[in-house]
Amino acid sequence: MRKILIGTGIDRSRALIHSMFTSRAMLFKLLAIPVFMLAGCQSSFGPEAVRNTHPSYNQAVIDSLNGEMLLNLVRLKYRDEILFLKINSITTALTLNATIGNNISLSSGTSTLAPSTGLSYTQLPTLSYAPMAGDLFFKSIMAPIPLDSLFAFIRNGWNIERLFNMCVERVNELYNIPSRELDNKPEKERFRRLASLLRKLQTGHSIEIGKDKNDLMILFKYKQDNASDIDEVYSLLNLKGNDKAPRRLIITDNSLAEGPDKMIVEPRGISNIMHYLAQYVRIPKEHVEAGLVDNSMEYVNEDGGNEYSNATDNIFDVQVNSWCPENAFIAVPYRDNCYYISDSDLMSKSVFQLLSNLFSLQAGQSSNTSTPVLTIPAR
Repeated sequence: MRKILIGTGIDRSRALIHSMFTSRAMLFKLLAIPVFMLAGCQSSFGPEAVRNTHPSYNQAVIDSLNGEMLLNLVRLKYRDEILFLKINSITTALTLNATIGNNISLSSGTSTLAPSTGLSYTQLPTLSYAPMAGDLFFKSIMAPIPLDSLFAFIRNGWNIERLFNMCVERVNELYNIPSRELDNKPEKERFRRLASLLRKLQTGHSIEIGKDKNDLMILFKYKQDNASDIDEVYSLLNLKGNDKAPRRLIITDNSLAEGPDKMIVEPRGISNIMHYLAQYVRIPKEHVEAGLVDNSMEYVNEDGGNEYSNATDNIFDVQVNSWCPENAFIAVPYRDNCYYISDSDLMSKSVFQLLSNLFSLQAGQSSNTSTPVLTIPAR
């Protein structure tokens, strides 16, 4: 009996070993699964991680910044407080864990060999924000845009009329009075006439902007069909001169500068530009009736919508609805409504892009100011 028991135990062990070796091919196939999965997931790391994640983060940042800017424009319409959060950094950690193992079980009359695999993938982005406040807020929002920066946009092909109407408070003795000050409408119209003439000369390649030593200069080039336009520009600027030779003016932001060759240009700050554009935010009729906004420039139609907040210069339009349409370029919810810019409204999109570029320029110049940083792990 003893020999039989021993023999039986030996037979069972041999059977188990035989089973293990005969299933070796299957075992290798099973164990190869996580290896191939690991190799496949490796394509999400290294250079591939940049290709897979960078466009998404890029688009998310653009959408976030656009939404923040539009939201602040709407807040200004209601005279609510605005806030900008500067994105200091975006970091992300990519982690891949893989496990491979075998489970062998022996029981009376049976033996089991069970390979086991495991694979996990995690991505942990961390965002750091810094609220714009104090000196950073002043330099980014309140300080006037530098003349060199403003005219750099013009030299790179931006519409000079749009830039002047949005970003310039004064040229010589012409003041770009905000539209809400209706008493000064004639003065604003003279400013707009100047901006329109400069645009006409710009499209006709009759003006050039550059630097002579340290002075920013604008050159008017007489042609056969533009003499009257240049003369009118000089007349609006209250400058003398009837010669038909090319005329140069020194562009300066020094309000005390004097002389027949001076073009005094006082730029606005981002805050003033935003207050100006906030006039073009449409509002629901019930908000006008409730006195939530200054409705002095609102034209409410029979359907309750706003015809337009400024009938004289149609450069920007933020629409409002109870729901956000699919064709919105950018949309934000506020006060139980959706405020948006239509994707087909190219004029408004250009103005919004210009505002965003100017804001980025100002904020970038103030980036060295230290402020409290809010770090949030995204989940």
